Amino acid sequence: MPSPEPQAKAAIRLYIPRTETHDSWRPTFTNWLVPAILRPQPGEHILDLACGTGLVTFAASFAVGETGSVVGLDVSDAMLDVAEAKLRQQRQSGGMGNVKLLRHDIADLGSCQELRGWEGRFDAVACVSALVLLEDAGAAVKGWVRFLRPGGRIMVDVLHERNELVWICLERTFERLGLVAPYHRGWVKGEESFREVLRGAGLTIEEVVFRKQREGDRVRRVEEADELWEETIGWEAARELRRDEETSQRAKEIFKEEWSKLADGEGNLHDVDGVYVARARKPYDSSPGAEILATGSCACGKIKWTSTALPFGMNFCHCISCRKASGGPFQAFMDFEKNAVRFDVRNPAAMKHVELSRNAKRGFCSECGSSMTMQYNVDPEEIGICAGSLDETSIKGGIRALDGIKKKHIFVKDKVGWYSIPDDGYERQEHMESASRLLIYKD
Repeated sequence: MPSPEPQAKAAIRLYIPRTETHDSWRPTFTNWLVPAILRPQPGEHILDLACGTGLVTFAASFAVGETGSVVGLDVSDAMLDVAEAKLRQQRQSGGMGNVKLLRHDIADLGSCQELRGWEGRFDAVACVSALVLLEDAGAAVKGWVRFLRPGGRIMVDVLHERNELVWICLERTFERLGLVAPYHRGWVKGEESFREVLRGAGLTIEEVVFRKQREGDRVRRVEEADELWEETIGWEAARELRRDEETSQRAKEIFKEEWSKLADGEGNLHDVDGVYVARARKPYDSSPGAEILATGSCACGKIKWTSTALPFGMNFCHCISCRKASGGPFQAFMDFEKNAVRFDVRNPAAMKHVELSRNAKRGFCSECGSSMTMQYNVDPEEIGICAGSLDETSIKGGIRALDGIKKKHIFVKDKVGWYSIPDDGYERQEHMESASRLLIYKD
């Protein structure tokens, strides 16, 4: 039996025939992905892994501007040739001087000479449509995290567990034959398995979104197995299965068996279009000597807080408990990593907690009545701090540093009738989605 093909070499081979069609549908996906999930800000430094033809790289370069930079890295010469041609064209008109393209294996960033000195310096790392190509996704992500600054974010996606069923059957065929497939999707059992990889890399997960990509879901039939096999065996990914007649025939039998296993009782196979897309964050430095990035206090000053992180989101909650507790039409909370926040309570008896619903515990100052915190049960690694307690002048980078964080109205279904939410462009949720579970508010 031949030795398994190195992952990087397999990726190079697979993407040569895909170069011409790579940008056929991806621009639309990228136009959503970069502003909605990556959220590049002026002056940031971003590393785009498996950059391909440069879609994410170039979109991010416009956002970070001349004071920022974007490094695009890919192992495929064919893909980088296209990206470099685009870059030359842009530079003829004086643009994209902040972009650098590198050829290297994304699973081995530590050996990339051009990235020496960049460990712990990038504001964000992006990797799109490449995680399933890696033999050990968890180890790769851990390697990428080394290049993020404390608090830096990572954007990565993975195919839905029932996306492209033909590819799933092909990988299982390789496995049953004792061969190594040129891609690795077997570990993807659902959103939770994706989250486990990110948590295993030491990341704090901010958001996981399921997003459609192409033509939508479709239903296949179990009787299509022979026709699909004839198409599949000609793919570059299946090259190892057609090395001799015996291997090819056995592979066909296995492929058809695996195809049948994916069918329901009526012979239908439901192929789900779409990917899970995550944004996660490298924990901030929470050591005693770490730089303080934000501070705040209650009205009387008996409770003060400091944070070595900036907030990563803000919620405007319209539930009845928040309205009653705040005395207004909503209450605003800033989302922080819990381990980055420290409380200085001059009078230990001042900080009190109350549970007004089964979803969360609220903190308040018993001396002056100021609302202080919101801790949702499903998000033990995060803490909400009442936005009104923030000392605005304490924000590292100025109040404009909060412009890029995600803001949303939650529990909109409970909005009071005498108040109208302004057209502020913020996301609106009838309830509140958190950690992939829907919080249903009940008094």
